[in-house]
Amino acid sequence: MNSFRHPVLGPLSPREFLVASKCPRRWAIEASQPGTGRVGSYEELQRAVACDAAEQPGRLRDVVVGDKRIQAVLDFLEPDDQVPGGMRLVLCRGALRLKGRFREEAHLLSLCARISGYNLSSVVVLLVEKEYRVADPAHPDPDLLFRSVPLSLASESELDKLDQELDSVRALLESLSDAALGDYPSCGSPNCSCRRYDLPEHNVFTLFLSSGAAERFMEQGIQRIVDIPEGAKLGRRQSIQREALIRNEPYIDRVLIRNFVGGLRYPVGYLDFEAIASPVPLYSGTSPWQYVPFLFSLHVEDEIGVPARHTSFYCRPELDERAELASQLGAAIAGLNSIVVFDASLEKRIMRSLLAAGYLEDEMLGVTFAERIVDLLPLFREFGWYSPKQRGRVSLKSILPLMTNQVGYTSLDVADGLSAGVEYLAARRDAVLGHPTQTDRGELEKNLVEYCAVDTLGLYYIVNRLRSLANGSSGNATPIGRATGHGGRDRLPEV
Repeated sequence: MNSFRHPVLGPLSPREFLVASKCPRRWAIEASQPGTGRVGSYEELQRAVACDAAEQPGRLRDVVVGDKRIQAVLDFLEPDDQVPGGMRLVLCRGALRLKGRFREEAHLLSLCARISGYNLSSVVVLLVEKEYRVADPAHPDPDLLFRSVPLSLASESELDKLDQELDSVRALLESLSDAALGDYPSCGSPNCSCRRYDLPEHNVFTLFLSSGAAERFMEQGIQRIVDIPEGAKLGRRQSIQREALIRNEPYIDRVLIRNFVGGLRYPVGYLDFEAIASPVPLYSGTSPWQYVPFLFSLHVEDEIGVPARHTSFYCRPELDERAELASQLGAAIAGLNSIVVFDASLEKRIMRSLLAAGYLEDEMLGVTFAERIVDLLPLFREFGWYSPKQRGRVSLKSILPLMTNQVGYTSLDVADGLSAGVEYLAARRDAVLGHPTQTDRGELEKNLVEYCAVDTLGLYYIVNRLRSLANGSSGNATPIGRATGHGGRDRLPEV
């Protein structure tokens, strides 16, 4: 169960107003939670990168508008030559296509601009062209990079209505300044996160692929997975999840595990990339939102029982070292027969891009890479091993601490891929544009290399754990529910 801490009501951002106007309870939950700005900081950094390329003489950037009720930052304001005294609002989100929320945001931003005395005559959004390839990352061509799409301008009556709604929302939130969370009105939507806040830890919304099933059980008054009755309509993996919770022990499918382990051919490598994707290309020859690797980590197990050796390569943010990264990677994986990854889609995409750019010295390394890839994700997605503590998740970070206590992320300064991307993207942006460095480059490298190495060392330990399970006794099998399609299932004490 969660502990609600009442938020302090200050000026609302446009997003906060939109949330509060639709579901005050969701606003209260989000505003009360610490440490929820990670995704927001990433989006803000991406917006800043896009605005860097869209700056032009006469455009006012990052204009703060609003009042004590609502405040916003406008990407750009510029004089509208067609309307005397008129100003054009320019939204620069770095998106590839027009999104429905842009119009809603534009109307709110127009209200904030009117509050601050600006006479908006038009609104446009700058979308990036996916096929654009930058020659000089420090000086992209904005005419080729962006296309300008007009948005409908909110009428005065629409702005008046928004202003009245803002007053109503503020009055409601102020009246609840000392209220309990349960007193905040809920939108009642079955998909709103406000419904899940006070539910038990292993609630029906944590069912694997829960859409539909969770709502069905909630309508029946069933909140906990363990309270789902025997014979209820569940998928195979949902049945496994329910029984694993009831027994409070992991579920093992030894057949799936043996098939996976039996497919490995030594030497085996355990590989992970860290990469960034930016709305404005920060490397020559790349396109908007193209994934560009800046780090790889590789643990190599030459044969069973031999400790893994580690190698990695990190691209310094101030340099374009993709060619060296590809060369080092090609040499490191040249003699490997199996390359283990977790979710192969990113690795395959990156290798294709390195091959297409001509950075791989031996072209066949890129061509045969896909043939040697062994993806761990399908094994866990099929519940070849599942712990009730995963809560329906099958990510590496949810599995690794449960399968082995050898490695973990809790003590790292960078503990997830999103944070790694934010840190490096900020450093690369500063380097490309010649901004004063905001981070200690040596400390950044140490933190990112350490984080990536934990991922690949974790893959190594997981495979060794799977090998032990595959070689273990198949006795004392404990089939779970209707999940009888694979066989060879038995119990394993928690680790």
